[in-house]
Amino acid sequence: MTDEQEYLRTFQMLKSLDSLDGLQDGKALHYLACLVDLAVRYEDPESTDKALAWASELDKRKLSESDQILLSYYTANAWGDKQNLRHRNADAAWQWDQPETLNQIQHLRSARRHPHFEKWDRVRQAQVLTNLGNQFDTLGRFVEALAHWNAALAVKPAFGMARGNRGTGLYIYANLLFDPHHRAPFYVAAYRDLEFALSSEASYEGYGAEHAKNAFKKTKDAIASFGDINDIEQSYNLTDFSLGRSKAEQKYRKWALSEGLFLNPLNDLGAFPAAAADTFVLPTFVTKLSEPPTWLGFFNQLKQEYVSARWTLFEGTQAKNAHFSDRYVTLYNTLDYPVYGVGAERVRMAFRMSYSLLDKIGIFLNDYMNLRIPEKRVYFRTIWFKRDTKVLRDEFTQLKNLPWRGLYWLAKDLFDETLNSTADPDAQELYTLRNRLEHSYLKLHDIGSGNKPGDLFHDRMAHSLGYDDFERRTLRVLKLSRAALIYLALGMEREERSRAERDTAGGLSMPMTMETFRDKWKR
Repeated sequence: MTDEQEYLRTFQMLKSLDSLDGLQDGKALHYLACLVDLAVRYEDPESTDKALAWASELDKRKLSESDQILLSYYTANAWGDKQNLRHRNADAAWQWDQPETLNQIQHLRSARRHPHFEKWDRVRQAQVLTNLGNQFDTLGRFVEALAHWNAALAVKPAFGMARGNRGTGLYIYANLLFDPHHRAPFYVAAYRDLEFALSSEASYEGYGAEHAKNAFKKTKDAIASFGDINDIEQSYNLTDFSLGRSKAEQKYRKWALSEGLFLNPLNDLGAFPAAAADTFVLPTFVTKLSEPPTWLGFFNQLKQEYVSARWTLFEGTQAKNAHFSDRYVTLYNTLDYPVYGVGAERVRMAFRMSYSLLDKIGIFLNDYMNLRIPEKRVYFRTIWFKRDTKVLRDEFTQLKNLPWRGLYWLAKDLFDETLNSTADPDAQELYTLRNRLEHSYLKLHDIGSGNKPGDLFHDRMAHSLGYDDFERRTLRVLKLSRAALIYLALGMEREERSRAERDTAGGLSMPMTMETFRDKWKR
């Protein structure tokens, strides 16, 4: 019997089963995995639906920790099969709402967040992380996708799927950049990833390797068509750049580089000194001659607030001793290990500043797209929808704008009590922290959360959080705001191109160059 005959026989056997009742957990999961893969092989959407029904059955069982993660992974793969079938229609692939992708991300995140995940098989870990990166990239969140692929490669450095998909993602990112000086390093990094993914050093596990390699080769060949890759690599230098005059400045810039916090796409390639400058700006755009440089001024302010939030977070995280401004300030010890001091307040300020940037991006988009939403009703999470609905606004439905679709999906990750679902399980906590910081009482603790009902020193009015956890969440919000600013500007460049194509009147436009604001003018 040939392999193909065996596959078909197995497929027919699985299709004949009504349920997985009576099968041991391991065998039931194996059957589920086989059905998911074979449904793709034989292009049978009904079998994919059956696999999802089986997954729901298994979810009701008391599975072992490893099997719980495996079930989440297989369920995500089944939703991936539904997505692939739907995306054969180009219009469907460009739709902004992608329920199959949302389900994949939710199940992959469920696997990633499981307490047993880091003890799980390393290949499986890499598969989950790679697939998360792939889905983020598909939606347009290519900046954030890199973190997932990097995490997969940290677990399994030779994992071909992670290297190849990261290379593909970098190629997509490069094509969206409007600064030609940034494109070359991205193309080289993408080529090197794809080159490795196609080499004998790369390892592959599971179904679909040959299909993926064919796609990787096409992208690699596309990059090679630009010229000799070694010559391109010699055309730039990412290390010849000063990190500052003082040790303090150098320490700050090294920290920001290592965390990927500069408003510079090159920082997404690594902690290269050339990326230690916030050179990312708005693209060239067309306005009426009578229009002042409002959007430039607004983006200037967004950038300034971002870099100030970044510096404020750095200062806060570096504080180890009491500042002189905290001396002679009488506070009581509430015996629950509270954290007080100007350093902690700087971290709080950094959180508020970072989070507030998101709604301001909404205000920018409202004006640029002429949505005419009253400013008091502009919120980053809801700006995309018709008033008091979950229906996407007409201004966005027809746009083939990958960065703005990424911005939209980033917004979907932020919890809003008017919308009853969220893609990100952490989002509600970020939303709660923001509201507590702005309007109520957030208490930080040096040891643990320090504030559970029944604790001897339970503070009934406080929302409590461990200080280290709060620092981590603040860094996360800062990274979200950085990604959002990049998506905003790259999406604006896409929209400017679309407007030029739609401009059938062929009106005359005249270039205007703006002088940069000098460092010596800043205060």
